[in-house]
Parts: sequence; structure tokens; C-alpha cells
Amino acid sequence: MNPVFIIVLLLLIGANGFLIFKTVKTWLDYSDSQHWIETEARIENIERQKVIESEGRGVGATSVSYDLYLTYRYKTAGQIFERELVKTVYSEEEAAAVQLGDPSLVYVNPKQPDQVRDERGNIVDVVGVIAALIFANLFGAGILYQINSFFSQDL
Repeated sequence: MNPVFIIVLLLLIGANGFLIFKTVKTWLDYSDSQHWIETEARIENIERQKVIESEGRGVGATSVSYDLYLTYRYKTAGQIFERELVKTVYSEEEAAAVQLGDPSLVYVNPKQPDQVRDERGNIVDVVGVIAALIFANLFGAGILYQINSFFSQDL
């Protein structure tokens, strides 16, 4: 076998190992979060930050969003916890609508009540990692095929 083929094959195996690890980790996180307890929290503090992202040159090539750094207070398992979460909204009106003392739903890990998030895991994250795994393998197989074809030609 050609050394280039072997190097690319080893890189593909390494990428597969990483993506398989990431897939399993993402699945476990998603699966675990489905059992987190929905509880009501109150917003104790808000810090708003305007984020402007340039998407190239030209008119309308920027996007504006707002990162809200929210400190939540919630009660679970007989204890009161405070945690900060970051929420991104895409209009100034949405950012201004979030007020101190507003109730909000959060999800609490029943095994570790100090762990909280503002949404459960999303199956789209799992599908995305699986899609990356499939794409990497198809791309890698194409490269391996081309390398094999190139080096097996009679010159």
C-alpha cells in the first residue's frame, strides 16, 4: 500500500474515533436531559449585551443579537439555588421584554440540583453529529478512492 493512502486512512480512523466519541457523548447528554425536572425560577439579575456580527461586505451583511446573562433563583429538593444562564434573543424588543422578577421555566438535574439549563437537550444536536460522521466517512472514502486510483495507474 502507498504511504499516502495509509496516512489518509489513519487520519480518517482518528476522525471517526473523535466523531463516534462525540456522538455517544451528545446522545448521553440528550438522553439524560430528558429526565431533568421542569421547575419555575425567578430572574434575579439581568445583564444585556448587544452582539453585532459581520457576515461579509455589502449592505445588510451584519446581524444583531442580544446575549442576556440571567441569574436565576430556583428552589428544588428543599434548597434554594442561584445560577447564571446565557440566553440569546434576536431583537431589541425581546431583550427588553425580559425583566427582573419574571418567572421562567428551567430544567434541573435531579441527580445534581445545582445543574440547571433553560432547555432540555435537543435531538437535532444528535442528528447533526451523526450527519457529520456520515459526511466525514463519505468524504474520506472518496479521497481514499482517488488516492488508490492515482497510485494504481500505469505511468
